[in-house]
Formats: sequence, structure tokens, C-alpha cells
Amino acid sequence: MTARVTKGIALPEGTEPVKDRYAQFVLAKDFFASYFRDSHDLWTCVTPNGRLISLAGHPVTEHRDGTITVNGPIVAPVIAPRGFDDSERKRIVQTSSEAHVKMWEQGAPGWAGYLEDGNFIEGLRPVN
Repeated sequence: MTARVTKGIALPEGTEPVKDRYAQFVLAKDFFASYFRDSHDLWTCVTPNGRLISLAGHPVTEHRDGTITVNGPIVAPVIAPRGFDDSERKRIVQTSSEAHVKMWEQGAPGWAGYLEDGNFIEGLRPVN
């Protein structure tokens, strides 16, 4: 089986794709398959299917051509859709945001793979 490879896009340092931390679920497609240092100088990526992932726990190698390689796999687990009754939904919206509630109501696809030389490589490798 051949791994799906997506060429990544290096975004400018200081990129902030989301203002509301819960809006990360609904990123614009312009950010898909990208990587960048955010305004806190932390490496972050957006997987080819749109999941925003902090790379803070991964060693990152910067290459001369501006691409990066992340040491180890990147895993974004599936978020299963969930429903809320009216009173619970209203309470959560008041304490967090509408975007937060929508994220949980819609769910999110998972993604697992690697970021090597600026390319997203979908799939996990067997451990020897």
C-alpha cells in the first residue's frame, strides 16, 4: 500500500489561524496541510484534513529550504459527534462559545502520519 503524500505549505512565522481556540475545528481550507511557528514561537501544523495540531511535544528540524521534519508520528484522534439537550447546550455556549458546542456536535475526522521535509505522509509505520 502506498502512503498518501501531501506537499505541505510553510506559513509565515506568527500565523494565528484561530482567534477562538474552539474554532480550530472549522479552519479555512487555506490552512490545510500547512505548518508554522505561532505567535508564541511554537511549531504548529494543520493536517491535510484540517486538524490543528500543536507540535510542542515533538522535536522539529528546520531545513535550509524552509521545510521542516517532525520527529515521530503526528496523531489527531477522531472526535465522535455528540448531542446536547437545550439547557446543557445553552450553559456550554455561555461558559465557552458557540464554536465549541458546534465542534462537539459535528465531530471531527482523525489523522495519523508524519511530516517529513515539508510533506505530510498519511499512515503509521510499524514499530520494530
